[in-house]
Amino acid sequence: MNAAKREALKNAGFRVGTVQEFLGLEDWENQIVELKYQLTKHAKRLREVLGLTQQYVARKINSSQSRIAKIEAGSEDVSLDLLIKYFYAVGGRLEEHEIETTPRPKKTREHASSKTVTRVPFRKKVVSVS
Repeated sequence: MNAAKREALKNAGFRVGTVQEFLGLEDWENQIVELKYQLTKHAKRLREVLGLTQQYVARKINSSQSRIAKIEAGSEDVSLDLLIKYFYAVGGRLEEHEIETTPRPKKTREHASSKTVTRVPFRKKVVSVS
């Protein structure tokens, strides 16, 4: 949303914020919502570009056309498993890229000594929608 529109909404008495703030989601919950949104958006775009019908994709993944319509509408009762099947069925692919992760440091003991070793955050390969 552009700044002018945001300001106009605030002046009209509306609260403006993110989906995460509105729904009171924690970071991990917001990431799941974002993942489902991105998978849905890209799968629908791929289906349309390839000229595939919802009915064709439904048959391919052993589902129904109405279920594909629910996926594309962003229905909350669609499982991530079904969404991923749909994404792959229309030719979707995930590409690797690096993101920084910051796991909680764990303390461990080295053999019989009393030294404590702290594992530091590391970089990990993960997948994302391209």
